Amino acid sequence: MVDGQNYINGNLTEKQGILIYRDSDSLPQDVIFIPINKIDSLDINSLIEKGLKENKGIVPLMYFQGMRWRNSKLLDDISDGLAFNGVLYDKLIYNNLTKVRIIYGKIFFADTTSLTEKYDPVPTDKVTLKVNGESYLFEVHFEEPRDLGYPIIFERINYVYLNN
Repeated sequence: MVDGQNYINGNLTEKQGILIYRDSDSLPQDVIFIPINKIDSLDINSLIEKGLKENKGIVPLMYFQGMRWRNSKLLDDISDGLAFNGVLYDKLIYNNLTKVRIIYGKIFFADTTSLTEKYDPVPTDKVTLKVNGESYLFEVHFEEPRDLGYPIIFERINYVYLNN
């Protein structure tokens, strides 16, 4: 159970989805997060397609390491369990062809409705993700708690993917 349920007077929003990050033995600084409204018994490629369609092909890149202050086992949480490998090509995020890991989980975000100031346009990057022989072209915007809020807690979900 997430210990942050009462964080900021209970104003947490939970989003499930796919996290994509550089394949490394260390905790990723940033992750690409593809929110998904409802998870069906789908394989990873179907989940990516569904998530990109639900988000109109635009998903956030968000700062991930900050959550380690609330969870000292965050690296273990993302490392344990089923993960898929892929390759990501972009010009801004990793600036080359990069091996990535893909996992499923949920992130709890602190409510930021009190933030009413206007922001400049969000910087974006077009990326290509290759997983299991399929390619996905989508746009990543650099999240600065604009729409989702501040990521506070990550919880790994060991979802059993079919057809893999």
